Amino acid sequence: GRSGEKPRPYLGNLSVTEYARRSGVGSRLLDASEECVRDWNVPDHTEIVLQVEEDNPTAIQFYKRRGWEFVFADPTCRRYDTSGFFLKESRITKYAMIKRLDSGVNDGRNGDGGSDGDDSESFMQKIKNSFFVQ
Repeated sequence: GRSGEKPRPYLGNLSVTEYARRSGVGSRLLDASEECVRDWNVPDHTEIVLQVEEDNPTAIQFYKRRGWEFVFADPTCRRYDTSGFFLKESRITKYAMIKRLDSGVNDGRNGDGGSDGDDSESFMQKIKNSFFVQ
């Protein structure tokens, strides 16, 4: 990387199938992602970043409720339409968002499926075991 830049954990893609939305699955996946970064115990990893498409207000509000902050809009991003025979590329603006992990501020867990004891811990452990080598 360039001098002075520090690597940041980046949440590349969090999606929940339509019929499972508002069930707490997204909150638990986000909790597991954030917890995984905390568990790395790397002093420089005090934040995590993501991008969300501007035409997805439901996701934007979801992240805001959970303590994520808007950083900037990037109008140079691309989206790929896979619905046809040929892959079609189009421009889309994405919002960069950040969550600071070093503070104990309220992250929106108020009965919407966030952490609530042993069930979410076992869920997070299952996620970690599925995706990350221990």
